[in-house]
Amino acid sequence: MHKPFKTILQLKDHDGAIAFLEAAMIHGQGRTWMYEVLPLEMKLAGRPQEDVERAMLSRSDFRTIDLSSMILTAAYLVRFKQYPRALHLYRQASSLNPARPEPYALGLNLAEDLKDDDAIRWAALGILKHVWTRDHAQLHRRAENALLDLEQRLRREEKPDEADKVAREFHEAQTRDLVILLRWQGNADLDVVVEEPTGTICSLQHPQSPAGGVLVHDGMGPRQNETYEKVVYPMAISGAYRIRIQHVWGKVVAKRALLTIIRHQGTDREDIQRRTITLGNGDTLVNVQMENGRRTEPVAVSQLEQNRAAPLQMRQPRASLVRTVSREGRQARRRLQNARRRTAGRNRRAGVAFQPIVSLIPEGSMLSAQAVVSGDRRYVRMSLVPTFSNITDVFTFSFLNTGPQPAQTGGGN
Repeated sequence: MHKPFKTILQLKDHDGAIAFLEAAMIHGQGRTWMYEVLPLEMKLAGRPQEDVERAMLSRSDFRTIDLSSMILTAAYLVRFKQYPRALHLYRQASSLNPARPEPYALGLNLAEDLKDDDAIRWAALGILKHVWTRDHAQLHRRAENALLDLEQRLRREEKPDEADKVAREFHEAQTRDLVILLRWQGNADLDVVVEEPTGTICSLQHPQSPAGGVLVHDGMGPRQNETYEKVVYPMAISGAYRIRIQHVWGKVVAKRALLTIIRHQGTDREDIQRRTITLGNGDTLVNVQMENGRRTEPVAVSQLEQNRAAPLQMRQPRASLVRTVSREGRQARRRLQNARRRTAGRNRRAGVAFQPIVSLIPEGSMLSAQAVVSGDRRYVRMSLVPTFSNITDVFTFSFLNTGPQPAQTGGGN
């Protein structure tokens, strides 16, 4: 923290602190901490609520699209109990990238507290229309409960038309264009790799694909309730899909697996096909044709930009690339499975590990000094740089698919 500003705070001169921060930002010396401290000082000084809110919004640069910064600013507004403005920012963030779960999940809490029917519908329907790799089932249950409560309340208030509209939108949000489900029995592991019409892949290595596919469950034996693979396309791109079934390790009962393909799930055009797959030495291929898919353009998912940049490298030859990636994946998973069995028994299943990056944040008073000795060795000139830092608050988030977002003004279907 800047030394003059710290001195002003020690004197409890809130008006002086505000003047210092405003002058620093006007002269281009303002940093993120200034935008965060200024609203606190203005609130303590009794400034008008409109001015405090404007200062809080100044921490975000609305000229650029920075979704994470916008979501963080909304959470910052919640700390000041600026719930309507925070909810507005969450809705604005979701319009920039509808595939992100954070605005819907955080916005649903505010909408229920504010009893904002329109916002409840936006957040709950946004959650139900999407599927994510983690925690989506829990989010879906929350959204379903919120919509059911809203529908019942509207009926108690004798608003049957609005209640019927909520029920209709609830049903439409639960529809899925394409669902791929593979089940088997035995202490074994099968993998599903879906080659999509856009030339991209949805698999264990790429659980979320630009074509809208999400690998929601990757299972293995011996527990029966875990021996299935499931890929869901809430909104799929029309075209030809090729499903590759890989026998990674273990013994499958009767060397048979059941593949279920559901098109337009939850609609009057629902089509369910079941095929018994005979497992051999190599991979098993199943072709699926998807018609009347509701997705018209790829999903803007930052971690998949490398796939989208050169999607047709898979064509030369396409199958060989899949086999190369799969062979490496099989070897790695086999080593991990063997290690788990040796250390924790056969009932432990393999998992995916993440390597966090630890950063040190200094806090307190620090002094940097640099000494320069004169040529005649009679004088020493000291350059002292004191630094005062203090961690005042910490926001905790679980961001999905973090990384630089592609510049865009709206999200696709």
